[in-house]
Amino acid sequence: MAEEGAPAVSGIAPDLLVLAADQARLEGVGEGFLLSLLPDSQRLAISRYRRVEDRMGRLLARLLLGAGLNMLEGWSRSRALAALAHEPEGRPFLQGGRREISFSHAGRWSVCAIGDGAATGRVGVDVEAIRPLAAEEFTLVFSRPELEAIRSSPDPYRELIRRWTIKEAVLKARGRGFLEDPLTVDSGCSPEAGLSADRYWEHLPLAEGYWLTVAAERRWNNLKTVFPSAEALLALADGRGTDNQ
Repeated sequence: MAEEGAPAVSGIAPDLLVLAADQARLEGVGEGFLLSLLPDSQRLAISRYRRVEDRMGRLLARLLLGAGLNMLEGWSRSRALAALAHEPEGRPFLQGGRREISFSHAGRWSVCAIGDGAATGRVGVDVEAIRPLAAEEFTLVFSRPELEAIRSSPDPYRELIRRWTIKEAVLKARGRGFLEDPLTVDSGCSPEAGLSADRYWEHLPLAEGYWLTVAAERRWNNLKTVFPSAEALLALADGRGTDNQ
């Protein structure tokens, strides 16, 4: 199920909430203002990236986290981002919460996945823009059968990126990302969903020219995809977020 906007979740909350937004949502909003919404440590870390696309991608992913936790828990943006921390190897997590999270950004799109840890275990998400890449350069990522499947595909570029997102989402859900050998994850032959390296994965619809894949330690029963409006993303910046203690 995909929804526009970011209404509060009523009734049974989803096991897995995936929020996605195009940077065009925030067109006309100054980067300086958006950075001011973040805690000091996050603002400084993001400011170090030279490319504006990298800064905006990471910034937007954190606004999505704020919107998602407001929907699920009624948290304000400041509370949500204050809870964000990273393990030494880079995996993001929420301090003092049961929710599992994952970020990704590519091109103009940013994505945040929020799982109910009791239901999903660790989660991982990856979004990638489809672009021309030579399969021969990915022998450390794809096995020989996977490379043969890519080369024989009607659209090898699209197929390579599709399989890449499976591997990255699954590796994130395993906790270490590409610090773990990607050859241990079989991208398989299923076109929509599957089980790889003991993690369940599924492709989700996004804009033309992109692949979006989410994975989790345990298969979810209820997934919801939301594309928050600019108003929903920025509402938490002007005091309209709440804190449920």
